[in-house]
Amino acid sequence: MSNLVHDEQVKLAATFWNNLGIAALLDVPIGTILKNDHSFGPEDIASLTAAFEAALTSLGLTDRKDPLAATVAKAIIELAKDGERDPERLRDGALRILGK
Repeated sequence: MSNLVHDEQVKLAATFWNNLGIAALLDVPIGTILKNDHSFGPEDIASLTAAFEAALTSLGLTDRKDPLAATVAKAIIELAKDGERDPERLRDGALRILGK
């Protein structure tokens, strides 16, 4: 994925979540985990959310309440806390952690 496409995806995700509001984000495991974590700004959260959604798609997981979804969210957040912000690398890293 080119940087231009990546940047546009992050901007779209940030705009989406900002317009929808944090309450909508809290309905998914990554939002629930991040609600009390002030380590990430809006663009970071957009990148983490994009990675989360991409990982769930790769796993064929549609139920956001599935315990595996929370595990994916936690893996992505840990990778992000180590400094990674690229959604593709976050997705790939989370899948690697899960052995997928």
